[in-house]
Amino acid sequence: MKKLLTVLAVAVVVTSSLGISTSAWATTTYSYTGNNFNIIENIGNISGTYDTSMSLTGWFEVASPIAGNATNLFIAPLSYSFYDGRNTYTNLNSGPYYPGDSFKVWTDSTGNIINWYIVIYNNEDTGSVQTANYSASYPYDQGFIHVSGPTTTRDGGKVFNNPGVWTSTTTPTPSPARWCCSAAGCWGWSASAGRNSGGRP
Repeated sequence: MKKLLTVLAVAVVVTSSLGISTSAWATTTYSYTGNNFNIIENIGNISGTYDTSMSLTGWFEVASPIAGNATNLFIAPLSYSFYDGRNTYTNLNSGPYYPGDSFKVWTDSTGNIINWYIVIYNNEDTGSVQTANYSASYPYDQGFIHVSGPTTTRDGGKVFNNPGVWTSTTTPTPSPARWCCSAAGCWGWSASAGRNSGGRP
């Protein structure tokens, strides 16, 4: 019993000292669905082709929902993945073209993304995905691949003036207090079971 009370006391102290609430332990994923490309460039000596069935789709994850009325807000996502029909760009194989500037959003009063500017290049600098819809740029989505050499060749798929849409999903995760209480519950159940099995047939 003393051990059980000790575990519960630790859970309360940890939660109180960190100021943690259950709602704070959640991640939010923002997903983008672009419209099909309508400008195709397959002019490079590169395996594969873009076509009009392809589009830019993707998502990024942050630790908490983006606040309402955000303006020109730089995002440092926990993770992301964007796909242009030929290549997938993630936080493991790519990064913003201009660190600190090429992953930005604007939101309405309820936190929905209404404008954005995202430019991601792979680590080899041989491909990119881009999507934008804000005051300094006409709306566009674009994916391209290029190979540099004596001459630079490039394939690309684009769509202009037809921005896609963003949706968001918030996924709660257990708080430390819940983890501790779960552990305490399991310990208590185990101890009780042990007493019952040991004290009686």
